[in-house]
Amino acid sequence: MKKIMLIGLFSLLTGTVGAATFPLFNEQALEGVKTFDAKFRILIWLEEDRLTEETLPDEELFQTNANDAFILGLRRDGVTVNEMSLDTLYCDINASMNFNVVTWSVNLDYYKWSLEEEGVHTLLWEARYHSSAGISEFTPEAIAKQCQDLFAKSWLKWNPK
Repeated sequence: MKKIMLIGLFSLLTGTVGAATFPLFNEQALEGVKTFDAKFRILIWLEEDRLTEETLPDEELFQTNANDAFILGLRRDGVTVNEMSLDTLYCDINASMNFNVVTWSVNLDYYKWSLEEEGVHTLLWEARYHSSAGISEFTPEAIAKQCQDLFAKSWLKWNPK
């Protein structure tokens, strides 16, 4: 049932729908943010297209390659990615394939570790992006670049090079 609902949601997205940022008007929370951990994660991976023999790429390899490309892109923009940092930027994706078209969503969340809040992670900034394309355009590097570009759009505004 979940798969049918998710595919139904994804099927409504017939192209680049756009991006949204929440908490609303909270881009300034990224000002002065220079060092954090970054992770690319796959949350939902519906790899089979029941109508064709086409499938999504290997999930584990895709995640590894996308994570490497995501971190490299952040570093090129001037971020210091430190795995030991308690502050974390997550790029989570959900992907589904239907009729030889891959539909995916990117959820980008920046969490700040806060001792004042009894040692919890606080969501300071998030952005969303939805898109679809043919399987040849759904590569780890392309999706990692979407994550990187979505973050850079806000981060570089408050942290110019």
